[in-house]
Amino acid sequence: MPVFEIVGYFFGAVAFLLLMLFVWESNKIIAERNKLRKETGKYYDFDIVQELKRRENERQTVDGVGSQTDGTKQQKQNANSSAKAGVSEFVKKKTGRKE
Repeated sequence: MPVFEIVGYFFGAVAFLLLMLFVWESNKIIAERNKLRKETGKYYDFDIVQELKRRENERQTVDGVGSQTDGTKQQKQNANSSAKAGVSEFVKKKTGRKE
């Protein structure tokens, strides 16, 4: 068996393992997205992120972090503005915008 065949088999095996790694990772990402779609009832990534942030804000309110005081209203406004910033960063990353 010539050396170039051994080297070819080696590179083929490495390429196969690398591609299988990509398939495995994409399968995990798709499974997580499908789980979130079932959980939130939303389809698009942007809507899923907004729903999860809304639920997190509700959870904080229920846990006693948010009572209807002036300080809490300020906290909610800060949380909403940071959530909007986070969503806009998510959209920029998804769409590839540099703005």
